[in-house]
Amino acid sequence: TAQNSIVVASGANGKLSIIDDILSAEKIISEADVVLIQLEIPIEVVEFSLRLSKKYGVKTVLNPAPAQSLSEDILSLVDIITPNESETEILTGIYPETEENGKVGCGHLLKKVNESVIITLGHKGFILLQKW
Repeated sequence: TAQNSIVVASGANGKLSIIDDILSAEKIISEADVVLIQLEIPIEVVEFSLRLSKKYGVKTVLNPAPAQSLSEDILSLVDIITPNESETEILTGIYPETEENGKVGCGHLLKKVNESVIITLGHKGFILLQKW
């Protein structure tokens, strides 16, 4: 039916730390073109990783899965965000069941991130809004 199913077994992801993992990879991050991050790791590690990426001018892409509410501070560090339908609803309060609702949800998120919003819609494709 082209619907996704998400299973999270946090294990090692839940143990990721700023000091032991992210700071030890600072040189790699500083030389990267893009950092892609998900919410399967502790939220403080997500925020620190995004801040570190911004420090070095690295483009940031956030796949906000598994879905949870995010602060304005975190969203302001994101260049491109790629929520699915349920993640869009959690982040905006708008479920994109129609193209019009999807565009409204995109618009809400685009005010909070730096460049682009791509709402993934399973078999229905995606909705893309950009600031340029």
